[in-house]
Amino acid sequence: MPPKNTYFTNISFSKQILILFLLIFSNTLTNTLTKAQTVGIPVQTNLFSNLLLQKLFTLCPAISLVKTTNFLLASDNSTKLLVYYTDGLIESINFSTRSVIWRAELGGKIISQMLSDPSEGKTVYVVTEIKSSVVWAINAETGITKWQLPVSFPTAFSEATGEKAFLHFYQNILIVVYQNGKVLSLDKDTGVIRWVKSIDSDVTSVPSFVEDQVFLSGSGNVIILINLVSGSITNRIRTPVAPGILLPLNKTNFIWSDKTGKVFFNEKLKFRAGAEISNLSFTSQGILITSKDNFLYMISKVKQKILWKKKLAGRIFPKPLVIDRWAIVTVLGESYFSVIDLNNGLIINTLTIDNGNYFVGEFFNSSTFLFIPTVKGLYFFASAGAKCV
Repeated sequence: MPPKNTYFTNISFSKQILILFLLIFSNTLTNTLTKAQTVGIPVQTNLFSNLLLQKLFTLCPAISLVKTTNFLLASDNSTKLLVYYTDGLIESINFSTRSVIWRAELGGKIISQMLSDPSEGKTVYVVTEIKSSVVWAINAETGITKWQLPVSFPTAFSEATGEKAFLHFYQNILIVVYQNGKVLSLDKDTGVIRWVKSIDSDVTSVPSFVEDQVFLSGSGNVIILINLVSGSITNRIRTPVAPGILLPLNKTNFIWSDKTGKVFFNEKLKFRAGAEISNLSFTSQGILITSKDNFLYMISKVKQKILWKKKLAGRIFPKPLVIDRWAIVTVLGESYFSVIDLNNGLIINTLTIDNGNYFVGEFFNSSTFLFIPTVKGLYFFASAGAKCV
């Protein structure tokens, strides 16, 4: 409930009427602006322009799926959706017709995210494992394998990251980082190995890439930097405790956390959250931090001072989806999500799916749609002015 205006009792009746009028007008204006500040839509400052944007989201018919899975949008303006299951099945679905375009069985458990080639968008990459690892390049339009590379060494599942391998593009190179500390550089077109490096330590969080470097959190109280061109280790930074989530600000400065909720800038302790940090995200407003005691923090990029913090109703899951000056945030086990203004931490919109449903994976978006994986299938919302396909 909003706070009461206790100062009314001490002013004249005419001033009370004037203040009430201003409050009503201000509330109407705020509601209109709130509805207009849609993710993916430029913020308008003209009241009449905002009146045209009151219908912000349209809930489109869901895509039913037989089991929990992961997704990749083929391209930002495409109606093709790539669906990949952990058991090795990949499907290409036209989400305007809900029909399967092609289906591929890779014959092993998928242990990485699927990554699309940013230069042409017609090839996707993924890593599987049975007894050893295999890196795949697959034609996104046909499902036909372009090349595959068996990797002899075994991998180990990471409780910290939930994955065993991580993929990244640098120029025409595909980088594969394994949770057990092995790093591969491959020619993305042929699969030919350029170099292999071992850091002699498990990777304890998702790798972070800045230009031609990758930052790796090591289990031996160390942060390791590797050059993506040569494969050489350019720096080993000792930490007082095992590093957890890691976020580079540039090639020399980085923010990281430990399991107790402490947040460091390089080697210097900056502040401590009430529980372990679950995510660090770089935004135009600052560094967005989520912790396992249900808090969101925004800290400044330069001095790492807390700009605002907000407690939510439960554990934040999945990690927030940041788009421009907003974050899409939800909590574990709930059937609603909130749009939060990153300038001040205020909730400007809340949208709900059907009761008894809940979110099971990371949100993702195109220029037109917001996609939401749920236990009942893939839901998606059309932004203002767009139609469900």
